[in-house]
Amino acid sequence: MVDPVWSSGPLVGARGEFGVIANLRESLGDAPTPGLLLEVGDDAAILRPPAECDLLWTCDIQVEGRHFRRDWISPEELGARAAEVSISDVAAMGGMPLAVLVSLGLPADFHLGALEAIYRGMQVALEPYGARIVGGNITGSQEFSVDLSVLGRVERGTALRRGSAQVGDQVYATGQPGRAAAALVLLADDEVPGLDPDHRESILGAYRRPRAQIEAGRYLRENECASAVIDQSDGLPGDLLHIAEESGVGIELLAESLPVSSDLAALGELKGVDPWRWIVGPSDDYGLLFTAPREAADRVLSLERLSAGPPVHPIGRVIAGPPRVLLRDARGHTLELSGGWDHLS
Repeated sequence: MVDPVWSSGPLVGARGEFGVIANLRESLGDAPTPGLLLEVGDDAAILRPPAECDLLWTCDIQVEGRHFRRDWISPEELGARAAEVSISDVAAMGGMPLAVLVSLGLPADFHLGALEAIYRGMQVALEPYGARIVGGNITGSQEFSVDLSVLGRVERGTALRRGSAQVGDQVYATGQPGRAAAALVLLADDEVPGLDPDHRESILGAYRRPRAQIEAGRYLRENECASAVIDQSDGLPGDLLHIAEESGVGIELLAESLPVSSDLAALGELKGVDPWRWIVGPSDDYGLLFTAPREAADRVLSLERLSAGPPVHPIGRVIAGPPRVLLRDARGHTLELSGGWDHLS
């Protein structure tokens, strides 16, 4: 069912580019943002980053028909999702988001009420971190897209990286890998008789309302727990392969250690699908995947005691050898896992 907000308000084509910008500028308000000297209304925003910090720059795009459909998600959820997946890269480096630029591809028949709801969702997601939208760009397009460029900060010389995993380190995953992939099954086939409503909501929420793990990334950086970190944006084996390639090591996952949540198990049983298929396949869950020395295990597992801290799962180890990701079962058999989601395939 398509949320009616998608069809609310006048068409952007009737308002024109500068009318739309005026509406969006008014909706952004003027909440104070540390370091922001000049925002929407000039040729560029001006920010003065905190002293003794390095800047983090990243971007992410959501394209209608590729990343979402209107019957899958409400406009406000889409805005929050666009912000969360964009700042997830900042989380993986132990940083904090500072400011966001939003570029829009707008069909003329897009509704202004939907666009304003998307911006509300983005603002709600950014507000806990004191970050805000400071500008952007609009162009006409055949399909709707929203592209966020994020500026973040991290204490100088302390950013978490992908390329420092060491042989003997343990491998960890936060959150519940595979839920976002399972959500696409529900969105494609909403009729799954017998699935508990709470299980349905938790699975769908993984796609509709992901949350960047900023606090977890900050904890890993401040407590010097992790040797290498990445966010899970394409799939557990594919993203871990990036760590393996950048670090020049192999990664071995233990099948019995992969977390199968009760909702994934229930959906898998009803659909006749092994939930491992979702856990080790393409899935944009936006948890953190990281390696850590064995002696840091107590500090790593204490991450769960943070306020709203995510569950932390030890799932394998770093091994010597060529960069690859192996899955070992209880009988000692190994399988090399392929990469995650490829946006161009």
